[in-house]
Amino acid sequence: MAKKKRERGKRAKSITRTMCDEARDYFLKYENDVTRKTYNRCFSQFVKYCRQTHPDCKSNADAVQYVQEYADYLKDKGYTASTIHTYIAAVCSFYNIGLENIKKPKRHTADNLRGRSYNDRFERNDNDLKNPKYSRLVEFQKVVGIRRSELKRLMGGDITIDEDNHLCVIVKRGKGGKYQLQRILPQNEKFVKSYFEEKEADEKIFSSDEMKNKLNLHSLRAECARNTYYYHLDRMNREGDVYREKLKQEIINRWNKYNINPKTNKPKHFPYSEISGTYYLRGKNRAYALKNNLPTGYDKLVTMYVSIFTLSHYRLDVTVDNYFLAF
Repeated sequence: MAKKKRERGKRAKSITRTMCDEARDYFLKYENDVTRKTYNRCFSQFVKYCRQTHPDCKSNADAVQYVQEYADYLKDKGYTASTIHTYIAAVCSFYNIGLENIKKPKRHTADNLRGRSYNDRFERNDNDLKNPKYSRLVEFQKVVGIRRSELKRLMGGDITIDEDNHLCVIVKRGKGGKYQLQRILPQNEKFVKSYFEEKEADEKIFSSDEMKNKLNLHSLRAECARNTYYYHLDRMNREGDVYREKLKQEIINRWNKYNINPKTNKPKHFPYSEISGTYYLRGKNRAYALKNNLPTGYDKLVTMYVSIFTLSHYRLDVTVDNYFLAF
């Protein structure tokens, strides 16, 4: 009897491991280490659920039918909309299911605490933005606004002038492995250059000791995005259509350079509707903005400019919801 139980246990382990290994091989396509680790962890939780809830589920082909059920399970367990999205994203990626086809709670910025101020967390030396030990990193992040992993990899040679003659910090491997050029506002160019001038081309800008912290670097990235938005909005209000046309053309230039259709070797169709008019907040996000005396509408052209040149998202909703409202 005991021997049979051990054998069944070995088979169950083997099935679970096989299912997870198949997904692990698939997730190798993601160059970003954090994305891969997150997806592997989330997918293994899904497999664990399937194996415990449905003993007859013995392969990924069997498990695919339980994706919606799993999303409902996470909701019933009280997980937040953001957490459910993260867990389901990995599963949907492996099974090539559109996230929009899975019924799940909608994420609202108003419910999200990530990157918003310090969320009343206990202050300690390694998460204090005012700690002199991290002042060099903090001041740089306020005006450059890249991700923690990107700051860690930044080298002395990662600076250039882009297609429209703007100073840019080079991010060789951003989120999803993307190459990106992070534009710097004119008034910050001299300050940013000083960091690179004091380093060799293959020398890291920030030491491992500087990067070993719990600083809320996302909040500084959001601050940089907001400052960039209001800088260009102010100039557009002062200089009128000439400046608006300048921003529009620079957006199109960047789009045409990095959004190429591999079949035709020509730029993909540009979404002009995304840079015309006003992006209005709705629902909980609008209520959150009103409660905190924030705008309920943002100029689409300037928002897209920030989304492309500061955040590398190319999405209005992500820029507004996760950065402009992230106080």
